[in-house]
Amino acid sequence: MWGNFRWRMLLLGLAAGLVLFFGGQWLFEWLTVREPLRRALSASPAVESFTVTYRPTVVITADLAPTEDLRAAYRDLHDAAARTLGTRPFRLELRDRRNPQLEEVLYRSQYSIYRAAADGDFPAMADVVEREAERARVRAKVFVDEANIYVQLRQDEAYLYAVVPRTGSRTATEAPGGPSRTRWALTQGNPG
Repeated sequence: MWGNFRWRMLLLGLAAGLVLFFGGQWLFEWLTVREPLRRALSASPAVESFTVTYRPTVVITADLAPTEDLRAAYRDLHDAAARTLGTRPFRLELRDRRNPQLEEVLYRSQYSIYRAAADGDFPAMADVVEREAERARVRAKVFVDEANIYVQLRQDEAYLYAVVPRTGSRTATEAPGGPSRTRWALTQGNPG
């Protein structure tokens, strides 16, 4: 009689311990990471909607509204994610409303963009992007900072955003708080 009772109590205690452990871990992550990240992304006027997946690397996919300054919008999102996630690696993916004409302008400019990422000849790259955009009757803006090259193209209601790491690597950029991942929109298209 006592032997059977002990096993039941042991199993019940083990089950309760596991529920408390994993439930506590989930609650801790929700309170310290998931909810603060959701609030930070929701507060950004540049973000229309977003999805976040958490394993193995945090992937933030943000549908951006039309913006005049892609660099500022991207840095705001990137910095908010870095502050919230700390040293946890993440990838920020941008979705836009591209059309074939915008994709063609980006395609025709890609050699110059990659070359500038490798050798730093940004004025020549900007000239190529602007020339290709003008040829297709598309508005273009190019921004550069210490980490990335930002290309934004617009035609009527369609717009395309591309963020290219300056190191020439398509994956690594350093962010305050830890490494992140940036996907260049040309070869991946509109993620979704």
